[in-house]
Amino acid sequence: MRPNPVFVLIQTGFLGDIALGLYSASLLKESIPSCTIVYVTIPIAEDLVVHAQYIDHVLIYDKRGQHKGIRGILQIAKQLSMYTPEAIFCLHRSFRTALLSVLTHCAYRVGFTISPGSFLYSQSVQYRRNCHEIERNQDLIQSYIKDESLQKTAPIINIEQSFLLDTDSEYGIIVIAPGSAWNTKRWPEAHIRSLITLLIEQTEYSIVLIGSKQDKDLCQRSIPFEHMRIHNLAGSLTLTQTVSLLAKSNVLISNDSAPVHLASLANCPTIALFGPTHPAFGFGPLAKKSLIIQKDLPCRPCSIHGQKECPLQHHACMETIEPQEVLVNVLEILSHTQSHPRNP
Repeated sequence: MRPNPVFVLIQTGFLGDIALGLYSASLLKESIPSCTIVYVTIPIAEDLVVHAQYIDHVLIYDKRGQHKGIRGILQIAKQLSMYTPEAIFCLHRSFRTALLSVLTHCAYRVGFTISPGSFLYSQSVQYRRNCHEIERNQDLIQSYIKDESLQKTAPIINIEQSFLLDTDSEYGIIVIAPGSAWNTKRWPEAHIRSLITLLIEQTEYSIVLIGSKQDKDLCQRSIPFEHMRIHNLAGSLTLTQTVSLLAKSNVLISNDSAPVHLASLANCPTIALFGPTHPAFGFGPLAKKSLIIQKDLPCRPCSIHGQKECPLQHHACMETIEPQEVLVNVLEILSHTQSHPRNP
């Protein structure tokens, strides 16, 4: 190994996967402080990755835009080869990632055995099931560093800009993330409206709904009534600002989606609602005091990612998670965080 090795991490999957990939960067930097880390990711994640403390260079791979097709892969491979990487860790399980790694002419390219194009790797690692994704990614790192004592280190997101939340947060903040790219992962809007009503009635916390621009209307429909303590910030925050908000918040309520992993980066206690998917797949919350709500049904899990509609047309896995059950768990988490007395 060179004295100042360059390591490349490639993760161009979903936003949550990209956030979890930052743990691998922390692991490498803690193990070899003199190393340089290049993170290859997609445009939507740029704001998050550039603010990750242990990332030295970010290479944006717009695989569905300007870098689409083989010409785009060659362009990115050429840019990567200029770093003369010591090793490439292919976190994303795709043929495109495998091809990109081999075109950089790096001698050590490691990915998972189940990845399409794994024959292009110089080293393949068994994909462990029933463990967290960051542990599987750690297996890739250990294949090169050969240190069984490696311990996961939480990534640090640097907040360069001052971020002031324009909400009444005197008593604390409860964040709700209703959206998902997959409809079956979403908790019903009626349940969210009921939960917000209960939270307004029984606490003095501000309720903030977050998501992408595409989630703005969904969040608005999930608000039962206008109230000075209810705020729809969907589409209004950058990813870094979202992490900053979560770091200041008392609890996040979310389905199995990217906000769970952003909350892990912020160590914000999370209530994760699992329906068509299952935490055994390896994508549960990592923040302290977090918990999971799921129902034991014979039809679940029905998908590793979720689907556009329930195959059985009843969506019982999410419908049967009652607002009152979520409320009880929210209040339990709040009882173990900073005290926020109600107004007299």
